Amino acid sequence: HVLTGVVNPSGHLPISFPVDESQLPRPVMNGDPANETTPFKVEYQEGAAVGYKWHDTQHTKPLFAFGHGLSYTTFASSGLAGHVIHGRLTVEFNLKNTGTRAGMAVPQLYGGPVGGGWEASKRLIGWRKIALAPGQSTHIAVQIEPRMLADYEAGWVIKRGNYRIELAESADRVVQSTELPLAGQRLTNWPKH
Repeated sequence: HVLTGVVNPSGHLPISFPVDESQLPRPVMNGDPANETTPFKVEYQEGAAVGYKWHDTQHTKPLFAFGHGLSYTTFASSGLAGHVIHGRLTVEFNLKNTGTRAGMAVPQLYGGPVGGGWEASKRLIGWRKIALAPGQSTHIAVQIEPRMLADYEAGWVIKRGNYRIELAESADRVVQSTELPLAGQRLTNWPKH
């Protein structure tokens, strides 16, 4: 039914697919291919900048980015805004099915400090999966888990400063963005690792 359009696909990729090996952190594999039993050492220097974050740090566009999906209908968003209540960030926006078929949208929220300082320019901080009939609109509010905005420095800490919030269809397809200030905060209710 998906191939004929009776059912709208709603799956989205959980990984990024590079254009070719040159976009990988190690385009050439370590070791001796002639002697596969000889041990060899691999140093992972990319840290947490893997997947869509690796492409961001390298300024490369993958063949298919994390979060990419296909649909027989179209969606439009508007009104992206964020606000902090009792130390928790909530991001809100409107979503409308602008196509002629019912479908599931998977709007994704990415965020990061405007001045940088993370492993990449942004992280996935939230998402929703929403079923909408043709022409139907909805208002969506996503409460962001504080640790998604934190770094570990002898405990989880959200650094004070301006943060950019992006609403996207996939990691490389931002449809709206906004900036807002966040107060510095040490998270006390989170495990150490």
